[in-house]
Amino acid sequence: MDNNNIQSIESEAFCSMPNLLFMSISGNKLFKVSNGSLTCLSHLIGIQLAGNAIRTIESGSFCKLKNLKVLSVTGNNLESLKPGHIDCLTNLMELSASINRIKTIENNTLCGLDRLKILQIMLLSDYF
Repeated sequence: MDNNNIQSIESEAFCSMPNLLFMSISGNKLFKVSNGSLTCLSHLIGIQLAGNAIRTIESGSFCKLKNLKVLSVTGNNLESLKPGHIDCLTNLMELSASINRIKTIENNTLCGLDRLKILQIMLLSDYF
């Protein structure tokens, strides 16, 4: 679903695809990840949300994705990572959050990510 000018994802939008393993919604105009928008995707192992305009991740938005191993939110407008954003992703192995505006990673944000092997949070100096 890349490059389709998608601006929002309604609650339970993907419930007709419960066996989906990988999803890419990159290059769209998403401005937030809403709690409930990824419900029903319990088998998902990878999601690409790169190159959107995401500023907000609502608490618990990813918590139904118990099998998620790869998450990319690279190239968005995130300013912070907080507890409740990703700490429930106990199987996550790779998190890419580079090229955002992240200034703060709050305490306990990465707690519970015991399987995390790759963490990328870089900002290229001339990006903005």
